[in-house]
Amino acid sequence: MGRPAMKRPAAAASASPAKKPARRDPALGKLKAVGTALSAAEGYPEQVIQMFAATLEHSLLVPAPDRHESQNAVISMIGEVLASEQTRFRDQAAAMSITIAEADSSKVLREKAVAETAAAATAAGEALEASKAALKEAIANVATAQAALTEAKATQKTGDADLTKAGDRKAQLESCFTGPYEAAKQGADASALKAVLDTGKAFGFEAQLLTSAEAALAKAPAERGGFDGLVMEQMEQEFAKQIAALAATLSEGAAGMAERASKVEAAEKSVETATSHKESSKEGVDASQKALSEASSAAKAAEKALKEFGPELAKAASALAKAESAVKVAEEVQAFYAELRDRTSAEPPEEPEPPAEAPADAEMATEAIAEALPEA
Repeated sequence: MGRPAMKRPAAAASASPAKKPARRDPALGKLKAVGTALSAAEGYPEQVIQMFAATLEHSLLVPAPDRHESQNAVISMIGEVLASEQTRFRDQAAAMSITIAEADSSKVLREKAVAETAAAATAAGEALEASKAALKEAIANVATAQAALTEAKATQKTGDADLTKAGDRKAQLESCFTGPYEAAKQGADASALKAVLDTGKAFGFEAQLLTSAEAALAKAPAERGGFDGLVMEQMEQEFAKQIAALAATLSEGAAGMAERASKVEAAEKSVETATSHKESSKEGVDASQKALSEASSAAKAAEKALKEFGPELAKAASALAKAESAVKVAEEVQAFYAELRDRTSAEPPEEPEPPAEAPADAEMATEAIAEALPEA
């Protein structure tokens, strides 16, 4: 059925009649707005969103009385997606509102973190210097202990030299007495006698005694007379006398020798202790250097976080404005969706034609959705 033509204002009566633009169904603009919002939905498989978008004209554009069950099911699921998006935008706006509301306390916390990490870095630097000083002292202690050990060993060597010599001479005499002398006494070959005479000369036995001993010991035991026995007795007494003298020397010097040995042992332990302390001091320096590095990194991070506070707050304010705009757009889309869902007729309502430069609300909403919705 045709509609009566509308009269133009009198002021425009003399103008050439313009061709009237074809009236279009306003539901198409609203459907486009719904489709734009649907395409931006998050949390759903892309294939599902594409399926919903492909069925919009065959579901929401169909008047409610003319729909079949499958179309109503699709419309219901589309409504769930749009409601979910509206909730998401509201949650984003609420989160941004909380962030901005807590901005003052957040700044205070960041300023506190800067102060605390700076103090920690200063303390770590002081600790490093202290550990370096301790290491320097430990190194000096090692050098002192090593010098003391060197001195103790030198004193021991000098002090023990005579005792060592006496011990060696005593051992030499005892070995000769129990070895070559006994062998010569039993009538051994000339080599044993020679060893006895050589030892006697080396230890200062009387020359006459050695001459007599040579004659007596050269004889077979059965051929020796009383004088020979007296000579051997004197030889044995000389061995015993000198061995006893050397033993006395060793006994008298034993205390000093033990003392010097004790000092060397103590000096060696001091070197060991000082060296161990030096190693632990070195580990302390390494640990202090690591702690300073970590403290310095934490201080830099805290300063960076404080510097970023302003830009972050501005970004949050911008995000809040965008989220609030998205909420508003989502509400408009929900209204369009409800209108399309509930309409009972496909016939467009009779309404005045808008000026060419003024787009329909649905077209404006469609453009606003693309601008206001947060990027995925």
